[in-house]
Amino acid sequence: MSDALERPLDEECPEGVVSEPHSKLIGEPVRSQALPGRMLDREPDPELQCIVEAAVSGTGFSSAAISLGARNAILFRAHVGLPGELEAAGSIEQRLSYCRLVLESEAPVFIADAAARPDLPQDLVERYGIRAYAGVPLRLQGRVVGALCVLDSRPREPSIHLTEKLERLASLAGRRLAELSGRAPAPSGLISQAAEPAFAEIRNLLSSVVANAAYGRIVVSELEPMIDLLGRVAKGPLSESDLERAEGALPHAIEAQRELSFAFTELEFVAKKLVETVSGLEKTVASRTSYEHTVGDAVEAATLAAHHFTKLVGGVRWAALPASLEQRPAPPWTGLSVSIALQELAARLGGGAQEGIDARVEDHGASISIVFRAPSMSEAQHADLVRELGFLLSQVSSLEVCAEGQGIRLRL
Repeated sequence: MSDALERPLDEECPEGVVSEPHSKLIGEPVRSQALPGRMLDREPDPELQCIVEAAVSGTGFSSAAISLGARNAILFRAHVGLPGELEAAGSIEQRLSYCRLVLESEAPVFIADAAARPDLPQDLVERYGIRAYAGVPLRLQGRVVGALCVLDSRPREPSIHLTEKLERLASLAGRRLAELSGRAPAPSGLISQAAEPAFAEIRNLLSSVVANAAYGRIVVSELEPMIDLLGRVAKGPLSESDLERAEGALPHAIEAQRELSFAFTELEFVAKKLVETVSGLEKTVASRTSYEHTVGDAVEAATLAAHHFTKLVGGVRWAALPASLEQRPAPPWTGLSVSIALQELAARLGGGAQEGIDARVEDHGASISIVFRAPSMSEAQHADLVRELGFLLSQVSSLEVCAEGQGIRLRL
């Protein structure tokens, strides 16, 4: 395949790359598509914007766009480096756009030099000086809805590495578009597993609430004699025997008041932990709206959701979050994936280990990585867990699980 990539475009093209379009692609309307949810919002989406910026920096092309096919137009959902007129319009006629070829062929399209291709529309060449184009399909529920493309004012040579880079980014973009459309599939089995430790923690906390409530009733009953005596004082002077009873009951009343204060303090603490655990559970399993949470929110929520297991092995020590990720929307299923990874690590460590788990988040531009390491586990044990997590999290299509030396890396 590498030999074919170096051949001129009038010879054999790279496998899977459409260079010479079929005649039907020009002058015929591409099928109209009803794009659901928030896919067509004009409001910039930080996640999609990050993807097009990564496409430019990763390929060396001067501009990039995520385009969606709608009726007779190609709409730019995210873009960087486009000519001012196209940027302001936010769209282009389908008959003038090279992304139309991707929509029709449902395959990657590479144009080395549009100026040398009389079979292609020349508007982009003549008006904006665009010569080179590379685009790959964006899919939603298996249907091609648009393209991730890069463009340049200089002719370019085809490269399998270019196509691979764009396809990786297109996978991320497709996942994000699924989130915006409201059609992202929920891996119910993973949700159940991620929720398990949180529900166990909630049960423990509720047991503490019940115990403290019962203890509070006992303490209140110990205060009743003193309350009764105070009621008598309100009616008139106490007899000598009542005064003796009051004197004897006072230390018990003081101690009961102190114990009741402790019980309420414990209840307040437990109530706070309940709120944190429920919030963590909600953010972890409600991943269909994960774009509303930042990376930091998702990681914190996942840690809380898995706390019932990780507290038995020394907890989780997170390195400081990179500043570039503080406001970054979390990729889909971040919380769920992190929670399950922490559960499985804690289960492998067992209750006897107290070294805890080291964790950090890394910024890769269009994607992030979460790296875990359990100091008491060997490299072979980490590698074995990588295989297990790869199987467990196989439903999360945007996730890659791999070994990281003596550790585990989740890439989203």
